[in-house]
Amino acid sequence: MRRYSVLLWIFLFSIFLQVPVFASTIPIDLNSFLTDDPSEVIIDPTGTSATMSNSTPYWSVYLFNDYIIDPIPWNLFSLQFDFDFTKPGGGDSEFFAFIYDSNNYDPLNPIREFYTSASQSDTVSWDLTGLDPSILSLGLEFQLNTNESFPGGQVTIGNVAYETNPIPEPGSIILLGMGLLACAFGTRKEKIIK
Repeated sequence: MRRYSVLLWIFLFSIFLQVPVFASTIPIDLNSFLTDDPSEVIIDPTGTSATMSNSTPYWSVYLFNDYIIDPIPWNLFSLQFDFDFTKPGGGDSEFFAFIYDSNNYDPLNPIREFYTSASQSDTVSWDLTGLDPSILSLGLEFQLNTNESFPGGQVTIGNVAYETNPIPEPGSIILLGMGLLACAFGTRKEKIIK
């Protein structure tokens, strides 16, 4: 009987390792974000994308979440967004994106950051596992900068979303619990028979 208990444990453990784990992807509504220059930022009414443009030399345009009213939780698996950045020929525009501790705004020391000065389209994905547990909420900021007298840079940001930490499927927890009960019952029955 003991041999069957060991085999059952091995079988259940191998099944548990193969059960999928699901993470929840939650979109971020850009309508709740703030900007320093509303004439240079157009947010789609659905909140899924925003276009930032810069028509002033030596100027920066900001788009950031209100981390007091609508903070981004700290216990995330990842955060990602798509962007399409273009700048005029000869221009010196730059696109920045960064995450920071909302209790300690320090753009020079962000938690994660992205920077480009080349026209391109891409997806940025930041791994946020293992953040300092003292961080209670995150701030997310996008910047479009023009450092010379050639304005005209533009960036479209879309599909901003975060993924929560993976949670095992409830069925796998139930299956594991049933296996543990079966093993405990089998061991107890074996002791009673002896």
